[in-house]
Amino acid sequence: MKSIYESSTRELMKQFITSENIQKGEKFNREKIRNWFNKNYPKLKPGTIDAHINSMTINARTRIYSILINIKFNLNYSIKNYLISYLRRQEIENKKPTLDDIVLNIMPLLKNGVTPEHQTILNVLKDIAVHEGLDHWQLNKNDQMSLFNL
Repeated sequence: MKSIYESSTRELMKQFITSENIQKGEKFNREKIRNWFNKNYPKLKPGTIDAHINSMTINARTRIYSILINIKFNLNYSIKNYLISYLRRQEIENKKPTLDDIVLNIMPLLKNGVTPEHQTILNVLKDIAVHEGLDHWQLNKNDQMSLFNL
């Protein structure tokens, strides 16, 4: 498919990150990205921009266990990605998983020869979720998102 502009939308997303001086792990909302594209590349359709935002964010609602190519393996990063996807799915299904449920669902997904300890998953979980009741977990309610390192 031919691009409207000289660069692909993915390349334009990289330009956005550079022009806005966004650092790895920095959080911001979708409107900042949309406004930048509307100002600099108005021919791009909102759906195209949103699709690229979703594919490049950690906590997009539509994201289910997708793996990026050319990224060095980082155990905590992978755990975080899988935890967010799992907890989002549980939230959509109105379920509140226990730590045991979470570990049993996440461990098989971490196949790269590195098996994390139970405590490693718990530490990452504490960063992104809140403990509710006796032993239930739910994602922090936060409208922010974080772009992957492109």
